[in-house]
This record gives sequence, C-alpha cells and structure tokens, in this order.
Amino acid sequence: MPLCAFSGCYSGSRRKDLVPDPNVHLHKFPKDNKLRQIWLKQLQKGSNIQSVNFETAVICSLHFMPTDIVDKTLTQISFGYSPKTSRRLKNDAIPMSMNRSPYIRSPEIIYTSENIPKIKTPVGVFSVMNDVNETSLMIKTTTSPKCRRNLFGMEKINENVNNHNVYEDEHYEKLKNDYEKLKSTNNELVQKNLKLETTVRSQQDWMANEKLRFEGQFNVILSDYFSPTQIKMILNPKKKVYKWLPSDIASAITLRSVSPKAYRYLREKKKYPLPGLSTLRNWASTFSVEPGILKNILTLMKVKGEQLTQIQKITVLSFDETYISKRICYDKKNEQIIGPHNSVQCVIIRGLTENWKQPIFFDYDTPMTMELLFQILKCLQEIGFVVVAMVNDMGPTNMRLWKDLGITIEKTSFLHPITCKQIHVFADVRHLLKLARNHFIDKGFVLPNGKYVGKSIIKEIITINDDHDFKFAHKVSERHISLEGPTRMNVKLAAQVFSNTVSKAIAFLGEKGLLKTNNWKDASEMIDLFNKWFDLCNTQHKYDKVSKGFGLDFENQEQLVNTMTTFIQNMRIHDKKTLLPFQKGIIISNTSLLNLFNDLKEIGISYILTRKLNQDIIENMYSYLKGMAGSASNNITALDFKYCLRWYILGKHSDFVFTSNTNTETVLEDNFFEDNECLTSQIIKDSDILNNEECHKTKEAILYSKNSSANVSVQEETFDLLKDFELEMNTVDAFDSIELECVEYVAGYVAGRFYEKYPQLISTKEENTMCWTNFLSRGCLKIPSQMLLEGMKLLATCFTKQHGKNVSKIPGVMRTITDIMKKQLTDYKLDIPEEVLSCMVRTRTFIRINNMNKSILYNSSLQRPNKKLKKFTS
Repeated sequence: MPLCAFSGCYSGSRRKDLVPDPNVHLHKFPKDNKLRQIWLKQLQKGSNIQSVNFETAVICSLHFMPTDIVDKTLTQISFGYSPKTSRRLKNDAIPMSMNRSPYIRSPEIIYTSENIPKIKTPVGVFSVMNDVNETSLMIKTTTSPKCRRNLFGMEKINENVNNHNVYEDEHYEKLKNDYEKLKSTNNELVQKNLKLETTVRSQQDWMANEKLRFEGQFNVILSDYFSPTQIKMILNPKKKVYKWLPSDIASAITLRSVSPKAYRYLREKKKYPLPGLSTLRNWASTFSVEPGILKNILTLMKVKGEQLTQIQKITVLSFDETYISKRICYDKKNEQIIGPHNSVQCVIIRGLTENWKQPIFFDYDTPMTMELLFQILKCLQEIGFVVVAMVNDMGPTNMRLWKDLGITIEKTSFLHPITCKQIHVFADVRHLLKLARNHFIDKGFVLPNGKYVGKSIIKEIITINDDHDFKFAHKVSERHISLEGPTRMNVKLAAQVFSNTVSKAIAFLGEKGLLKTNNWKDASEMIDLFNKWFDLCNTQHKYDKVSKGFGLDFENQEQLVNTMTTFIQNMRIHDKKTLLPFQKGIIISNTSLLNLFNDLKEIGISYILTRKLNQDIIENMYSYLKGMAGSASNNITALDFKYCLRWYILGKHSDFVFTSNTNTETVLEDNFFEDNECLTSQIIKDSDILNNEECHKTKEAILYSKNSSANVSVQEETFDLLKDFELEMNTVDAFDSIELECVEYVAGYVAGRFYEKYPQLISTKEENTMCWTNFLSRGCLKIPSQMLLEGMKLLATCFTKQHGKNVSKIPGVMRTITDIMKKQLTDYKLDIPEEVLSCMVRTRTFIRINNMNKSILYNSSLQRPNKKLKKFTS
C-alpha cells in the first residue's frame, strides 16, 4: 500500500503500531502536467522533497480543503449513502502545503490582438473596457457567452493586482521567518534527541551485556545437567516454540521408553524442560530405518561430530549377522511384503577413545563383501569419522572377506580406500576363546613340547569336588565339559574353564599329589597363559583388577602377547597337522594389537582399552532387540527386527530396560553376599500403612537384614538338642583335608571384609605357604585366625542340622541359625561379633544355593530331548 508523499505523514502505512483511519483516502496526482507541477510545489514548501514519481505517488485527503471534495447529491444526503464518488477530488483541486496553507490562486491578465486586456480566473475569463463608464465584462463561458457587465476600471484592476502581490510577499516573508525559527528549534531538538538516543543505546548495551553475562554464567552452571535448548527454555519460560536438537529428542525418547508416567510427571508436574509427546511423535514419524546404510544416522553423526575432536572420532567398526525367522510379513506403513529371510547383517561403529557407539547399517541375507565394506568406510570418512580397526568373528563369509582383503598371519591390515592409512583387522577375542575351549574339550591340545592336555584334567577337579559344598574352582561343573546345545556358544563358560582359579586349582592339587594326570603342570601353565591373554585383550578400564590398559605396562604386555603368539603357532589340535582358523585369528589379533598401538602412539594415545576391540556391543544389541520382540532365540521376524532396531536407535538402548538374554558376561556387583533390605519392605515401613496387629501377624514372614533388631524366638529344647549333638561330635572333624582348604578360603573372605574393624579375625602367625588361600592369592586374600576357623566348623554342624542336604524354606531361617550360633559361640568362648556371624551364615547359605542351582541346570540340560530338524518342501 503506497504512503502519502508529504514528509512526516504516515497515511497508508502498514506499521502495526498505527491505527488506520477509514475516513482518510489516498489520491493520485492529476494527469495534467501544469496541475502536477502545482501539486509538486505545494509538496515542496517546508520540506526537502525535490521530486516525486507522478505515476505512483499519492497524497491523502488530510491535505485538501473540504471544498476540494466533490459534493454529495441530494439523494445521497437523504439516504445517508456514501459512495466512492464522495471521495473524488474536483478537477482543479490543489493540496495545501506542509503548514496547511491553501494555494492562493492569482488572476491572470491576458492581452488580445486588439490590445484589450482580459482577466482569467477560476470562474471564467473577463473582458475590460478603457472607459470606466462603458466598462463591461464579458464572461466567456460555454453556458452564457453573451453575459456582459461593467465591473471596474483598468486602474482599479492594476491596483488590486499590485496589492495582492504585496500581500503575497509579506505572507511569504512571514512564513519564511517562521520556517527558520522552526528549523532552529528542530535542530536543537535533533541534538537533544541524539544525546538521548546515545544514552538509551548505552543503557541498552549495558543491559544486553548484563543479560549475556548472566546467561553465560547460567549456561556454565547448568550445562552439565541440561542441554542448550533446555537452558533457553528455562531462561525464557514464556517462549512457546523451541527448536529441539536431535540429541534432545533422543534423550527424551530414552526417558520415555523407561517410564511414560515418569516422563509425564517430570514434564507436567515438575515443569522439567522436555519436548511434548506430539513433538516426539512428529520427529519419530519422519525417522525412517530401511535396509542399507542408514543415511539419517550419518546426518545426525555429522552434526554430533562437530562437537568432537579428531581423537574422539577414532572409530572401530564391527559387523556380525544373526539368524531370524523365515516368516513372511506385511509392512502396513510402507505397504510392502518382507521376507522370507534367513539372516540379517548389522554394522556398528564405536569410539576407541570415547564411550559412544552407533548402528549404521543393516540388511537381510547380505554377507559382508569388500565393496560394501569400502562403501561404508567412504561414508564414514565423509562425515569425519576415521576407522582404524575392524572386528568380526571367524564365520565362513567373514573368512571370505579376509581372503579378498588379503589378510593373513603375515599381513594383518589393509588400506583405507580414501586416506590410504592402515585399518587393522581383529578377530573377536571372546569368539576365539570359545572356539579354543570347544577344541580343548572335544579333541584336546598337543602342546609345543609334544605333551597332550585334554578335558580329563577338568574332570578330575570336578570329581574331587563331588559331594562337597566347599570346592576348589567352585564355578566349574559338568556343564562346562558337556558342551551340548547352546553351551557350546556360551562365552561365560569358556572363560570359567580358562580361568586363574582353575589354573591354580590344578597346580595346588597336583603338588598335593591328588591328581592322576602326570602333565598337570603343563595344563596349569597353558590355562594360565590363556587366562592372562584373555584378561589383557578384555580390559575395560585404565586400571582393571588384574590387568592394565594395553600400553601402560608395554614391555610385560608385549612379552605376554608374543608368548601367546609363539604358543599358538607351535600348538596343534589333536589329529590336526595345520593351524585351525581360531589359531590364525589369535595370531592376527595379537599382531594387529601391537601395530595399532604403534600407530596410535604417533598421535598421542598412550593406552588402549582392548574391550573396545571385540563384538560385545553387537551381541548385546541382538539380545536387546530379541528381548524387545519377546523372542528367545531366532524367532524374531524381519519386520520386528526392522522396527525394534528403529526404536533401539531412537531410544539409545537404555541400560535400565536392558534384557538379561545375552551371551556375554556382565560385571558382578561387589555386594553379592550382602542381605540388603527389600525395597517393598522399606516402602511399607516408611508409609506406615500397617497397624500393630498386622505387623505382629507378618513379623515372622519378613526376612530381616543384618541391621534388624527383631528377635526370632527359638525354643529351649532346640538349644539343648543342638548342644548334645555338638558334644557328641566334638571329637569328629567337620571337614576332610581337601574341603578344609576351601573352608579356610571362605573364612578368609569373611575376615577380609571385617579385619579393619576386628583385627582378631585374621591370623598373625606365619602359616603354611602351601595352603589353598596363599596359593590362589595375588596379595589381597587373608588367612583367617584359628578362632574364625573353629566358628566355621561349628557353623557347618549347625547348618547341616537346620538344612540337611537341601535348603530349609522356613521364614527367618538365617536369623534362626544366627541365634543358635550365638549361644554356641558363647559356650565355646569364641569371640566372633554378631555382624561377622551374620555374614558367615549368609555366605554359607548362598554357597549351598549356588551349588543346587548348578546341579538343577545341568540335570535339566540332560533331560532336554533332542529336536530333529524337519525340512519342508512346497
């Protein structure tokens, strides 16, 4: 909409702070050139306007006299009608000037050929006679050309004209003086306005700086707890629209996947800055996961990568395939039929120096080829992530890939297709340990010295442990050497066979002369070498309990790796003359580990957490996806896998809902034997919703913790019976010589927990160095005192009396045994504190429970019928 041409007039403006007047209209410049110039002169008076565009310029009706507007007709006035004609200007209308002075129309004198003067006015043209008496005025109009009238003489006309010119000059001078005064006043106001604007600007700058300083401090304080978007939402609570980052959306989806109720509570009740449900749905609805390279993921990674350094973006690439159901499914969203498929291939990348991981590829029935691998490497390089290592298992399709890449025991790396830097190849260490265990149990090893070692040595340990609750290498059972069904794929069982405890048990029993196998020493050294190598290749912290990050003790670690490589090169599987694939995998992984560390040292990396060079992340992801779909093994369909992977990516696989259906071993908690109070009992106790009578009724049904002050009543006859039984057994040893070694180890565990508070629990004398505790200890195990060992013997008798060869299911049984033991300790004058006694009872009970669980698990595996595979043909 055009703006009025007069300076300072805002008629026609679209500014929101101005209210338009419906009675004000805009008028274009006339088409007559002379009248246009008169309008321009009126426009220039009192302003700095030099020229205007006559075609587009307009002047509002505020600058015209009411007489310049065309009058309404009588009909329009009578009916109150206001048509557009009422807004029209007269043909000779001229606008007023800036100071609202009307245009003064001066009469124009015209001399004809007869030298007769004529006066031209807006009304018409008049002829003037020389004789005053005969002066006549002829009005030249189209309506009345014959009209003639004597008005005044020539002298009177000249006088009026001169007077009018004088009046106009005086009026002009007055306007000029007023203009100069107004201009001077305006200049003063302009200067004051400039000063005020300077002051206002400085105040605004100060306020802006203060706001920035406050927001900066606020961001620093809250950056550890909130994202930038959340901080902006806290600083500007009235702002309704927020642009949530992908990381905010992913975090919100993770929280909502844990508990939708908790999410709504935090957002609606606690006003926690979180995206709304509609925002999450809109974002998730546009996030697609289709077979192939996940382009959406790479886009997010590129944005995230801008916040990471080059070292933080050093990447390890892992891939593996898993079997899925062959069922044909229908995808309603895409109106697509999926299947039948036999397997799915997935690729996950993870940070070598930082804790991040991300799936970037999946596809059905797609083996990993060199072309596909190079395509993935190129895509990662384009977004700034540099791959330095590749990890996979020893499957047939992966061995074909190694052959295409030229990977051998002499050449353990290949060139990056873009950077031409070395990418080191690793075989999954846990998969290698599992294969080594399987060959060890099935065939046995022929050591470099020519001696044979097989599963018979493990069987001897199991035989010695039979019918004992306290055992050497207590984790090893018949299940570890049966290797039927899924147990062949269980990494946890393989790690327990090649463990430090088994190695020490073989050495200890061999030196005691309790083993029939002559080459027990070679077996112990072989298992110890596998154990140390596996610990070195599975470090997850800079300083683990038994091993450091690779590179922190490089000389000894390099020696261990080279020793393992030499042993594998010279060792053979029974009845095999060449190296098997798992042996080649160990040699290649050891060589790649040394070469990778040398490359990383050049960019300032001092150690490697070797657990990042295995396939735990992809195995755990498969377990998680199958758990989401409710599938125990291979029953997840291709469609379920696709959408479960989508939510896995969106929700970032929250650890709070992680399934336990995994083939990898998790870290056990330190307080495994602590009897912590149940959470529900805490809630009931804090809420105080039970009355005294109900509490009395349920008192004996609650399992009290070590801090409970409740007493369980024990009949006196029970104490007398136990006392008589103990006196009768006083001359009989509760344990044989072998089991006594294990009891001493358990007692040392109890003493190690309380020795700082009760020093009398550990022995101060130099004991026999050939005891099992000293043999197994790396310097942290404690030798129990004789008093504590006597207490363990009394506990064995009392425990057998209460439980027999099974476990009693009477409520409060631990507390009952503790109360019985307190009286027995007093009778035998053994100073064992009550909390130590409670720990002894709990430990003894859990040992019995664990042994029974192992027996149940092994027996159930024997009773499981063999399922024959059936082939269906169409």
